[in-house]
Amino acid sequence: MHRLTLQSLTKSYDGRKVVDAVSMEVRSGEVVGLLGPNGAGKTTTISLLLGLLKPSEGTCEVLGFPPGNPKGLAQVGALVESPGLYDHLTGRENIEITRLMRAVPRSEGDRVLSLVGLQQDARKPVRNYSLGMRQRLGIALALMGQPQLLILDEPTNGLDPSGIQEIRELIRSLPKETGATIFLSSHLLAEVEQVAEDVVVIHHGQLRYQGPLSGLGSAGPSQILLKVGEPAKAVQLLGAKGFNVREDTDRVWVQAEEEAAPQIASCLVQGGVDLYELSTHRANLEARFLALLEGE
Repeated sequence: MHRLTLQSLTKSYDGRKVVDAVSMEVRSGEVVGLLGPNGAGKTTTISLLLGLLKPSEGTCEVLGFPPGNPKGLAQVGALVESPGLYDHLTGRENIEITRLMRAVPRSEGDRVLSLVGLQQDARKPVRNYSLGMRQRLGIALALMGQPQLLILDEPTNGLDPSGIQEIRELIRSLPKETGATIFLSSHLLAEVEQVAEDVVVIHHGQLRYQGPLSGLGSAGPSQILLKVGEPAKAVQLLGAKGFNVREDTDRVWVQAEEEAAPQIASCLVQGGVDLYELSTHRANLEARFLALLEGE
């Protein structure tokens, strides 16, 4: 089942298309990243999906329902920009207010606090929470009622490295822990690479790419970096085995996929070459993303 289906979705303001005929589908049970630079139309797209805005043209479905449909919204959790929290109340009291509004069992509060790792801090006033803790509490509120789809808009925005790591680990764990599909937007490309399986790229409101990370842009071949005791001898040994090899001062680069690493290591060791380091290298998501935009 598709969690999200968009058909030529368009939103215009004063004749300017902020979202321009976007069509895409998001399947269930995965983490999908919505990527684009600031102003690309990410938040507007999410607002259209949630029924906060009405499209100028086109259609979309969320869990098989039109945006804003109560039956669909009951199965969707969302955190758009910063979470709306009551700072003078404790984390648990914030949870309890949402629990009562959504009419879910009391056990749901304990479940979501456990999922986001806030059990020990649940009785502290929210005004004493760090930004990372506030963001985790916002995600806990969005998880109330066991939604099938969780929509997160820039979930790591403004966080320090420690907070980013916390949210990253949480997002990675949620599909397995809850069964929910995660649809998150970000301009932090390296962060999306850490959590998402598939990506949707929009630029100037238009869809540029949808698919797996491995197919984004032109990634180029994988390379294996070697640090060895005798680079020239390593080049000779590996070249004889048919590998595409080049020497770079005290390092050796082999054009090969990661699966070839054991064969490469065995060849060097058997040939009497000391191997100090072996690591794989591929163009990162940011480089591929920028190449995709520049290639328009």
